[in-house]
Amino acid sequence: MRQKLISLIEAGSDIEFSYNGMMYTILPWTDDGITIGAQGVDNDATFPDAAALLQGYRIDGMPLEDVLDSIHLQFTG
Repeated sequence: MRQKLISLIEAGSDIEFSYNGMMYTILPWTDDGITIGAQGVDNDATFPDAAALLQGYRIDGMPLEDVLDSIHLQFTG
């Protein structure tokens, strides 16, 4: 899942995924970098690249890369 997610981000695809009942969005094309955040919550974070996002963005106190096996991709486009 890690490489698939990195490939989608590097391709510039908008990504939506769910984890533990919460929906998240990744927007890899913003002017400031790759933006990620939970939908309906105003606490987006921005990272310079996919690896930094996977290591730096935390869900339930864990880096995103540590919960990848538990996320469900909903949309990529």
